Amino acid sequence: MNKLGYIISLFVLTMIICDGTLCQETRHFAIQCEVTGLRNQRGKLHLALFGGMAGGKGFPGSDKDALKVQTLQADTAIAAPVIAGKPQVYTLKCSFADLPPGRYAIAVYHDENSNGKLDTYWYGKPREGAAASNNPHPSFRAPNFKESSFELSDSQTIALKMWYP
Repeated sequence: MNKLGYIISLFVLTMIICDGTLCQETRHFAIQCEVTGLRNQRGKLHLALFGGMAGGKGFPGSDKDALKVQTLQADTAIAAPVIAGKPQVYTLKCSFADLPPGRYAIAVYHDENSNGKLDTYWYGKPREGAAASNNPHPSFRAPNFKESSFELSDSQTIALKMWYP
């Protein structure tokens, strides 16, 4: 085989091996979270990201099943403009970085008393503020992964609106 034939064969072999799975670099993205409607700056804001290869296992309440967890001081929240006749509310921003493409959901709760958990009534309804991506608000249950999940194919901002009982 001559030199040109060898180079062409090597090129063709490389193209076969690099069919998009072996040689293609996986892109990673970031999710910017903007949590609005915090009623005060007390305690901590707890955010958990679910999804990826694990799917929605444990959503919304199991930190051990979450891909990433962040706890932020609520006193770092920024006051939103005051609307006449409405109470002062606050906004807090954070991000989850270095995420491969996939389906994700975010669960948030405002741990106002800083006890490290979402306080609930005996029947399960939260006593503290909570939110989930896509802002579902089911009446008699926690939001599920299906209604809270979104497809991540590029970096994006997710708006989460807090709900208080």
